[in-house]
Amino acid sequence: AISASKQDGTFLLLDNPADELREDVSALKGGEKNRATGLEQQTTKALVSDATFQSDYGNLSVVNGGEPVEFKVSGDSNIAFELDGLVRNGRQLLLNSVKWTPTEGDVTEVCDTALRLRGVLESPSDYVTVPECALAELQGLTEVVAVLSGFYFADGVKQKAKSRGVRCVHTDGKGFAVEALESKQSA
Repeated sequence: AISASKQDGTFLLLDNPADELREDVSALKGGEKNRATGLEQQTTKALVSDATFQSDYGNLSVVNGGEPVEFKVSGDSNIAFELDGLVRNGRQLLLNSVKWTPTEGDVTEVCDTALRLRGVLESPSDYVTVPECALAELQGLTEVVAVLSGFYFADGVKQKAKSRGVRCVHTDGKGFAVEALESKQSA
């Protein structure tokens, strides 16, 4: 093939640009949901150090080192749901759902996921996590706070998030910043 391409002046493409697409499709078919690029860890770790969140929730720490956590129903090998990042304090679990550009549908999705996560906190023996140690980090927590992180939030998305009690984390030019709660701003 190399000799033939030299003779007729064509090029031999050794790297197929469709390979990456094929890998992505294969991963989706295989049930691989999280194709994280680092944004999940960046925003999850930002929650811990953000002054607004520290003021609102006190001392925070990441669950599973800020890595995503998969939840499965006990006895079932299928993934029930996967979370981008979790942060905790003494009684609350902050669920960080990360999207490049969050939509109104993402607000609904994070609220639904928060409801499922409350079920885990109420009946932890009904679930297993990957990694296994993540479930132990959730012991004693009673409340879930939904957080939606991303680069750009349209006004309609911010409005819907506010109406559903979802906290928004966005870039502010220096890193990631949390939208302050209305009650904190007026106090």
